[in-house]
Amino acid sequence: MKRFNLMFLTLALTVPVALAAQTPEGKDRRGPRERGMVLDASGEWRNPTPETAIGALVSDGVYLPVVAILRQEFGTRSPAELDRVADRLVSLVVDGGERSALRAAVALSVAGHEDRQGTPWPGVRAAFIRIFETLRAREDRMAALYLDTVFKVGGQDYVREVFAKSERPPACVFGPPPNIAGAEPEEREPLNLCPNRGYVWCDAGRVLIEYGEGPPPAVFEPLCNWGTIHERSPIPPPNPTH
Repeated sequence: MKRFNLMFLTLALTVPVALAAQTPEGKDRRGPRERGMVLDASGEWRNPTPETAIGALVSDGVYLPVVAILRQEFGTRSPAELDRVADRLVSLVVDGGERSALRAAVALSVAGHEDRQGTPWPGVRAAFIRIFETLRAREDRMAALYLDTVFKVGGQDYVREVFAKSERPPACVFGPPPNIAGAEPEEREPLNLCPNRGYVWCDAGRVLIEYGEGPPPAVFEPLCNWGTIHERSPIPPPNPTH
């Protein structure tokens, strides 16, 4: 999957988008686009179907129609039909192009919001767990972002379990290993530059620490953010002001 802007994606996954605007009498003030309707070839606004909603996302980058489908804003749909739509979105996140992957991730997140028109889609947590596990299996660095999203959408226990079952990494270092006199290259310390990448223990630990949980800094920092070039040559952690 292409590497789109991580800051923008993080904001998009955590901030409610296009929330319902209602009058005091409860009337929906949104226009057809904001409601998730689809503009057809004749210029008429139509209620979305799963096919036209996915088509609008892929071809035009418009994700509100698929949100409306998952939230059943235009009528009740069977669980199997909703699952097929969600499967398509998950597939776009992990295998789609940059724009489609971003819009599909946002659609999944918004579909589960409590403060929007329609019925909150209950499958959002399971969807982001699937995304995380697929990307983790591929050793894709985007997996860490989606693990954070899992926590935000109600998967706190899942993240705690991932952390508890993950193996701690070796301490990372800030430079090349020392050239030990007389040692063959294969006998020198392996290079493991800070910050440690690809260790689920570090990824899950960062998520938990962000929310006041996780390992103490004295344990986490040497393993994931800073370490030593050699056990006799300690390297202090980087100055956070620089």
